[in-house]
Amino acid sequence: MIANSDPVAPEETGTIPTVLADSVRENASGTFLVDGPARYSYAAVSARAEEVRNRIAGLGIGTEDRVVLWLPNGVTWVAAFFAALDLGAIVVPAGTRLRTADLQHVLEDSGARALIFTPSCYGIDFDRMVAEIAEERLAGGLPALDHLISTGPSAVSAAIPLEESTDPAAPTEHRRVDPGAPAIACYTSGTTGRPKGCLHTHRSLVRNGRVAAGLTGLGAGERIACPVPFAHVFGFHMGVLQAAISGSTLINAEPYSAETYLDICEAEEATVAYAVPTMAREIVTAQRLRPRRLTLRLALVAGAPVSARLRASLTGADGIAEGISVVYGCTEAPTISQLLPADPPAERAASVGRPILGVEVLIARPTTTERMAAGETGEILVRGHNTMDSYLSDPAATASKFRHGWLVTGDLGSVDASDYLHFEARTDDMMLVGGFNAYPREIESRLEEGIEEVDEAAVIGVPDDRLGQVPMAWVIAEPGALEADQVLGWARENLPSYKRPRHVRVVEDLPRAPLGKVARAQLAERTRRALPGLDWRRASDG
Repeated sequence: MIANSDPVAPEETGTIPTVLADSVRENASGTFLVDGPARYSYAAVSARAEEVRNRIAGLGIGTEDRVVLWLPNGVTWVAAFFAALDLGAIVVPAGTRLRTADLQHVLEDSGARALIFTPSCYGIDFDRMVAEIAEERLAGGLPALDHLISTGPSAVSAAIPLEESTDPAAPTEHRRVDPGAPAIACYTSGTTGRPKGCLHTHRSLVRNGRVAAGLTGLGAGERIACPVPFAHVFGFHMGVLQAAISGSTLINAEPYSAETYLDICEAEEATVAYAVPTMAREIVTAQRLRPRRLTLRLALVAGAPVSARLRASLTGADGIAEGISVVYGCTEAPTISQLLPADPPAERAASVGRPILGVEVLIARPTTTERMAAGETGEILVRGHNTMDSYLSDPAATASKFRHGWLVTGDLGSVDASDYLHFEARTDDMMLVGGFNAYPREIESRLEEGIEEVDEAAVIGVPDDRLGQVPMAWVIAEPGALEADQVLGWARENLPSYKRPRHVRVVEDLPRAPLGKVARAQLAERTRRALPGLDWRRASDG
């Protein structure tokens, strides 16, 4: 077990709205948010949040009401976030890639009382989807949903314009929100099942955010380029919240493209670049093709496993930043561990860092809390200030997610002799090949590092009559640059027999969740279609 004592006392954490209030007192004129040509100071964001707060309070929004934010990154998202939380409501972020059925699930599952939406976004007609939600409500569905609040002119007859929700000259009374009160219900990506809402308190998020922001070295003068949706835990926790905690400037880089992102980093003199691995690969390639004059001291990557090759490519003469940080966490427990630029080179190449202060990690034997020895692979369990309180409205799923007070991440990993954490695989992804445990992430890393033409690999287990399961590799490469036989030949020469892919497909991309992580359920379905001759009943039975 790895344990780090928490230096942040509970009474020092406060609530998310008090974080903004503190930054306004200390740095009112400092720039909080850059959104294209617009600049918003801490005082300006606070004033905008107060306006939104008064408007939705006039609709009766209050303690523990669920408010869904279906908005793109920008000042309205940030203002609505702080406004709803200041009323004691629970914010439910919804990604702009959600469509009607997905949004309806979030609204129904969360018991949302209000939906704040934009009529259109990135060329997509959100009005049409909200109209379907309104029809569902008229038919008797979504009984808790009282308000559809639009940020602009809307064709939905039931929608209320945000700007006219109530008299802006009529401020409402501020009530004290307890730090232990629920703050955010952030839904999982659904890559392995139906999305579930993870309920976090103000205290949990603020304490975790203070520690993580300190590790990253954020503070006044730092300029964070964020291409990640604020609706994702990466975006609102490491972006909006940690910027507010530290007094940093947050630069919105959504909608994302690698070229645009680098241009923004150069023009805005960003000092910290956020990215998920898929983005990071594209950004490094784009920088090599057209170098920019960057001022980045740190590239922070999170959201999915980061290969050694990608880590190395982010720094150095052809990279984008002076140093790299890798963050490991999940929606149920943000920022479990963090790899820092000053960590030893061997750790920087492979580990996800040490657990942050106030967080304990246990590598346990499956289904137990029995500690494994250093270097042995087991389940990653975590407890500390960063864990969720529960899944929203799902006590059975909550009970199965905790084991004797430890949150079960669903990941497999190990700790080395220096207490650095190493991610191995998702528990459900592990393969049993002829009696040997094979971990997809290990095989993926070997392919990515050993075959120059492989940009990314995804390995999945498929049924085999003799061995039970064998690996299949999906690899991304430039068209014409690589053949499946080359991958199979390399694997025969370089991998133990139980880790060798027996089937390979070379593709240009893979199915992905909204933030770029490989969507394993969709990949499994694609694999079934690619290999129809296999006995898939064996996989279902196993």
